[in-house]
Amino acid sequence: MKTIRTKSILLASVVVALAGSAMAQDQTGQNMGTGSGEMSPAATSVATATDALSLAAWARESQDAEAMLVAARMLASVGTLGEGEEPEATTDSTAEGSATGSPPTAAALFDEAVELAEGDPAIIERVSAARSQASRGLVGGAVSWVRDISARSSVSYQMTPRGGYVWNVVAAGDGDTDVDMDVFDQNGNLVCRDIRVSSRASCSLTPAWTGPFTVRISNLGGVWTRTLVMSN
Repeated sequence: MKTIRTKSILLASVVVALAGSAMAQDQTGQNMGTGSGEMSPAATSVATATDALSLAAWARESQDAEAMLVAARMLASVGTLGEGEEPEATTDSTAEGSATGSPPTAAALFDEAVELAEGDPAIIERVSAARSQASRGLVGGAVSWVRDISARSSVSYQMTPRGGYVWNVVAAGDGDTDVDMDVFDQNGNLVCRDIRVSSRASCSLTPAWTGPFTVRISNLGGVWTRTLVMSN
């Protein structure tokens, strides 16, 4: 009787394990998890960069040197941007050429803060101090690269974020054109879209499972744009 009971327990365990495996392999429908998901250090880095770029845009419009300095410090805390290896990309453009602008960096924001300071020695001194403390290298495992996107075209990347974790991705152009972003899961569902009239676009979501997504970044303007792309 003991042997039969042991076999029954083992059989039940196998059935449960197989059922759990089958559930885990179910990748139909929309790959969107419920809840907020776990925030990794890399995701936090990308979120910080996104917030910094938004603050910099506000500071630029408001001519606020103090706010630009804060934005520069935030972006500097993320580290060196645009020096990572670009994933394989596909584009719908055959245009030849390149952009002439520069993607946003902490150094560029520090320069803007100095310009907005209009000779204020206190702010300029703080900018100098913040520059010397700027970090080196991306923190937390985030990746970034720079891509030139021709006028009225798009570039697509396939990325595979981890299921159950917050995934952040941002594309920031050089300021000359409107940049949009669309994210599709492996089943072709549009799971995130940023079509605001802005030179930057971003998406944040939590996949239900680990699987491939397509990130399409579009340049809606009439000129090339040099775009910083960052993702965890």
